[in-house]
Amino acid sequence: HFWRDWFEYVKKQLLKKGFINEEDLRLFLVTDNVDEAVEEVLKFYRNYHSLRYTRQGLVLRLQRAPTPAQLDAINREFAYLFPKSGEGSSNPSFKVSGPLPVEKDEPALAHLARLVFQFNRRDHGGLRMLIDHLNSL
Repeated sequence: HFWRDWFEYVKKQLLKKGFINEEDLRLFLVTDNVDEAVEEVLKFYRNYHSLRYTRQGLVLRLQRAPTPAQLDAINREFAYLFPKSGEGSSNPSFKVSGPLPVEKDEPALAHLARLVFQFNRRDHGGLRMLIDHLNSL
């Protein structure tokens, strides 16, 4: 009951008062069902592998890169994850990439596709939604 009570507190005290966004509730799952917990973890890593912050931006490493059409949709749907005007690059977008030079110290990950973008470092719930979306491709 502890975690369910905690979740109710988060919704009533943090979400309702505007301290967090609805998307932030996607950062975790409260369950007492082992199968549901295992499925959540497996689903999280279906395509997503890992991330790394670099000078070029946030790098999401993926098993499979989005197609050009999927990338266009991601650029439209998740543009709110970019820094606001004046906080980052003037023309932000998601870009598919291979390994970046800064990743040369991780040769075991060279085979993974990358989705690189300037992240606003605020919308972590939205970042989770992007990862969920990439996992559904």
